[in-house]
Amino acid sequence: MRRPLLTLCIVFAAGILLGSHLAELPARAVLAAAFAGSAGAVAAAGVFLLRGRPAISAVLVPAAVLLAGVFTAARALAPQETGVLPAVAAEDPGGRVVLDGTLVTDPRYFTGGPDRKDGGRSRGASFVLRAGRMSRETAREDGPGWVRTRDLVWVVGKGVPGGLVSGDRVRLKGRLREPDLRRNPGGGSQREQLGIRGIHVAMRAAEVEALEGRRGDPVRRFVSWSRGRLRESLQRTVPDEEKRGILEAVLLGDSHAVPRDSRLLFARSGVAHILAVSGLH
Repeated sequence: MRRPLLTLCIVFAAGILLGSHLAELPARAVLAAAFAGSAGAVAAAGVFLLRGRPAISAVLVPAAVLLAGVFTAARALAPQETGVLPAVAAEDPGGRVVLDGTLVTDPRYFTGGPDRKDGGRSRGASFVLRAGRMSRETAREDGPGWVRTRDLVWVVGKGVPGGLVSGDRVRLKGRLREPDLRRNPGGGSQREQLGIRGIHVAMRAAEVEALEGRRGDPVRRFVSWSRGRLRESLQRTVPDEEKRGILEAVLLGDSHAVPRDSRLLFARSGVAHILAVSGLH
């Protein structure tokens, strides 16, 4: 293969498409079969490579990537325990909670306001989290106060550790809230934009802690690495800022680089959802 990375990305996408057509089958069976098949293909590819038979390995590696795509789609489409956090945000706006979960997107870092302790600038970030469990701040680590959930959460926090990527596991402490309603005439509200992406709750995180053994999702980490390479390629090959921003929004689901005037034009045309959901999956 002259372009192995591109080929494997296409094969992975084909696996996601295949997995989406298996949604009617039992999710656990599809997940187990895809995971076992992918792991087995990788192991077999290594054995054949060591035995001097690279041609067979060259077939098994794409097969493993294809099954990894099937696994990713099957897990995304599996029944989830959702609706827990939006209900908490509606019943107790601003209530303090603790969330354990996995980053779905790479954090977008920014410089926050002055830190109260040392007067310096705190490092904040925004990202999407797939929550795993929730508790009130008074719950013990091994106590009964934890509730399982699979809700997506839009998080804006300060003091976010550097080096976090999609797939890392973190613990957040902060306040849940419902996404904001429409603010600017003619522009979509945060609630509408996040709702298109399946996100119905937001969090202002006061503390963000990377959990021990945080690198828990190799598939998401691979996707994050691939997105980073694609973003670098766009920055090298597309000099026009507006065009590059729109391409990043469509291909990567990241609309931050789209100029404000272009975002307003998409909103007034009624197609702002294209920037919101394209590339997200």
